[in-house]
Amino acid sequence: MSTQHTPGPWHVVNMRGWGGLCIGRRPQDEADKTAGDAPIAKVIEKAPHWQGTFPAEANARLIAAAPDLLGALHDAVRLLRAAGFTMEGTATSRIMSAIAKAEG
Repeated sequence: MSTQHTPGPWHVVNMRGWGGLCIGRRPQDEADKTAGDAPIAKVIEKAPHWQGTFPAEANARLIAAAPDLLGALHDAVRLLRAAGFTMEGTATSRIMSAIAKAEG
């Protein structure tokens, strides 16, 4: 049984006083004015115990795009089925696998 995710759109925001980026429900200009809106995810840029750093901004953008990507995959499945595709094969298998991964 899957749990419904927080509805999109999601936005990458800089959180003051915290070393990284957050994924939130409000864009930066609104997030700055809204207290108490918990982030969906935090993306850590670096930590003392890690060698080097992670591409925090790229990771944050990918996470923030997740609801849009999932919606696009569902649209693709509907279009492919309407066009008579059987949803078998490498590309369609990857689509169905990604949907299953996202939805549990």
